[in-house]
Amino acid sequence: MQKSLSVLMTGATGFLGSQVARRLLERGHHLVALCRRASILRRLTQREIEKIHWLHIEENGVRRAFETPIDVVIHTATNYGYRGSSINDILEVNLLLPLQILDYAAQHGVSLFISTDTMLTKFLNDYALTKSHLTDWGRRFADLGKIAFCNLRIEHMYGVGDNPERFTEYVIQACLKNVPHLDLTLGEQYRDFIHVSDVVEVYDRLLSVFYGAPPQFCEFEVGTGVATRVRDFVEMVHRLTESRTELRFGAVPYRLHEIMYACANIEPLKEFGWQPKVKLEDGLRQVIAAIRSRSD
Repeated sequence: MQKSLSVLMTGATGFLGSQVARRLLERGHHLVALCRRASILRRLTQREIEKIHWLHIEENGVRRAFETPIDVVIHTATNYGYRGSSINDILEVNLLLPLQILDYAAQHGVSLFISTDTMLTKFLNDYALTKSHLTDWGRRFADLGKIAFCNLRIEHMYGVGDNPERFTEYVIQACLKNVPHLDLTLGEQYRDFIHVSDVVEVYDRLLSVFYGAPPQFCEFEVGTGVATRVRDFVEMVHRLTESRTELRFGAVPYRLHEIMYACANIEPLKEFGWQPKVKLEDGLRQVIAAIRSRSD
């Protein structure tokens, strides 16, 4: 059994981060979480909130986090650029804040930094570009022998409690609400849709594998290894929700630098005993049932 570790987290109030935090607590680790004063803790139970040591970023939280020994940093905080976020906002969350933490971690002898990245090409949008910049810095720190940096490039994640502005949740919500019509691209892109619970298992597994390892850079693609056409995904949601919404494929043009095929190579993760468990249709049924139960 792995010893109890002191883990510093960003994004512990978010969709993915809250579930990673829950798993860490279940494993008996001591969890320190950086957050902002305005952070909403609704994804965590009151018992979980009380178990976590919270530090506000606005109150020198990063510096204060390292006043006591930290074994591992897990960075899950993300700014996707929604709601008119400025480039400064995106840079702060996706690059400047984690880079500051990475520097402190290296100075204080932290063993491992696990970073949450995206499979999107870096020139697709500001979010992807800033994520790639942090990865470059992580590689440099590892190459200089300062810290082990593990980068997780996550495919299209979905699950209960996701951000309503993300594509998967947006489609599900629209179909459940029976909006008159849903404007979409032709949907010829292929994506690898992975349930959040399977992603959490990756963090859990790699924490046990790489904690205490020599400084190095490692990167893993996180998905199911199965590519699903976007049109097929939308039509599956439409069927499972028994929706009356009209699906208007081709009403929206593809984005500049749109990726037409994306699928994770999960063979390296399988070598550590991990493999995805949740099938797409089963995962979608779970999300749909959860949303329906909340609206009853």
